[in-house]
Amino acid sequence: MNNTCRHPNCSEEGLCECSCEGNLRFCDSHIRKHSIENYCLTKSLRVNYQVAQARLNNNALDRLSSECVLLSQSLINEILYHLQESLNVLQDKKSQINELIFNDQKEEAERISMWANPISIIDKDKSLFSLYIRKLLSFNEDPITEQTLEDELKRKKFESACEKTEEVKNELKMVKIAYKEKKIQIKNTKKVIPESDLSLKESNNSLKNETKYYEELKIILAKDIECLKEQKQKLCLDLKNYHERKTSGIEDKKFQSWNDFKSYFGVMNDEEKIVYLVQNNFQDFRNDIVEKKCCVDWIKVTDDSNFLFICIF
Repeated sequence: MNNTCRHPNCSEEGLCECSCEGNLRFCDSHIRKHSIENYCLTKSLRVNYQVAQARLNNNALDRLSSECVLLSQSLINEILYHLQESLNVLQDKKSQINELIFNDQKEEAERISMWANPISIIDKDKSLFSLYIRKLLSFNEDPITEQTLEDELKRKKFESACEKTEEVKNELKMVKIAYKEKKIQIKNTKKVIPESDLSLKESNNSLKNETKYYEELKIILAKDIECLKEQKQKLCLDLKNYHERKTSGIEDKKFQSWNDFKSYFGVMNDEEKIVYLVQNNFQDFRNDIVEKKCCVDWIKVTDDSNFLFICIF
């Protein structure tokens, strides 16, 4: 849109507008002449023009503001990302400690704790990070200030490198000490090994002697067991013969006693018969009469003298 004055040969900006058809624009000097000649009303567009010009010039600053916000948000997201990574590492370490404790690996768990103890995040130098942020978000184009920031960054990097070098030196010193201790431990172990070999050799010899002794004892016990088996068989045979002889003797005795009893029975009274039966223990008579304390009422013999009837109570 053309905003210059409509008067011929005038290149000034038309900051005044008339009420004529088309709303013609003129500069301050030509709008009065046009209004007098055409009897039209006029209004100033200077304020609107100034607002538009201000808005146009502010666009560059608005762009910078938006870029600052976007850059800051990007940095914040980067910080949050690395924060989450660090928290994940610590959570994994916690899980490892719990698993090691439940598996009775206390030393491994303590090693993780010892790794974490000397680390202090809050005490780290944050000035280097602040310098980077200042450089990223700074609008200062002064070469002196820019060079100062560069020098400060280099100085901080050098100090940080020196600190890391010192830490590495300390770690190397600790490793050397641990190596020396381990070397001494290996040396002592080598001294113990011959003694252990000698003790093992003596134990093997003792084991061989004991094994030989138990083998000989096993042979002796086997012979003793065989001998006991033979003695057992002999005893069983003798016992069997004894029972056979005893049974045969009892039957003969009973037979002889019964014949004697029948021959003497006719001349015995009841008391004599009872005494005779108890002494010879006919049919467990002693157990029924003496031990059970029974009383004999009468004793009868059958006519053929083959059966004996005894009434007890």
